[in-house]
Amino acid sequence: MAFQHVLLIVELNLESLQRVLGPEGVLGQSNERRKVTHIKKLCQAGFAPGRITVRKMAFHFAEKLNIKHTFLKETGKAGIQWLRSFIERNPDLSIRQSEGLSLARALGMNRLEVANFFKLLKHVLLENNLIDRPSNIFDMDEAGIQPINKPSKVVAPKGANDVQILTSRERGENVTVIGCCNAGGVFLQPVLILKGVNRKPEFSNGLPAGSSIYMTKKIFLYHIRTLKWLREHCIPRKPPGKTLLIIEHSLHCSDLEMLEIAN
Repeated sequence: MAFQHVLLIVELNLESLQRVLGPEGVLGQSNERRKVTHIKKLCQAGFAPGRITVRKMAFHFAEKLNIKHTFLKETGKAGIQWLRSFIERNPDLSIRQSEGLSLARALGMNRLEVANFFKLLKHVLLENNLIDRPSNIFDMDEAGIQPINKPSKVVAPKGANDVQILTSRERGENVTVIGCCNAGGVFLQPVLILKGVNRKPEFSNGLPAGSSIYMTKKIFLYHIRTLKWLREHCIPRKPPGKTLLIIEHSLHCSDLEMLEIAN
């Protein structure tokens, strides 16, 4: 009897520890967890709901389950204060800045497309005896950056209309960086593509040894600059034998001149 009495006390204490301090919320703890699970599934599918959408979902959820609530029926959504409390009660959720994803990338990320890609990759690796040669498998990508310092948050008087801080310029010129590494973790020196004609010595300040700088009148000439990178930067540094180069842009895969250089 004493053992059963102690076991009952332990179970009661565990139940009390699982309770959340403060008000339970309009929807109730169990219903809120269902809502959290639904939000997570939407995020995994690439349809993360916005703040207004979450508030509308809460209103329709309460209406469907006939839960007594104080949400405004005129707007058809929960209040902003409810959303803040909902986030506080469920710390596994947070308000984040979303990132754009193109429709083409979203359509490509499905089980069939991914399986076909790795099937083709395995075939190419086996056909060219590269399955156990990671130093001969390279991945190349380009990224555009703007070299200007981002203004930080500052302390200013309340009601101030103009709160400014000095930057190098209001809008920077786009600088393209070409990066490439192999499956063994070895990186090629980066290549910077700058808009202009005259190359100045200070452009190379702080760059790793062996890096290159290309000057071009038009920064968006993908074809010309990639050919130059392949001839002058990649081929002289590649290991002997066949090499697989994976380029992130499909435009280069159908270019005749690039295919001739690769052969």
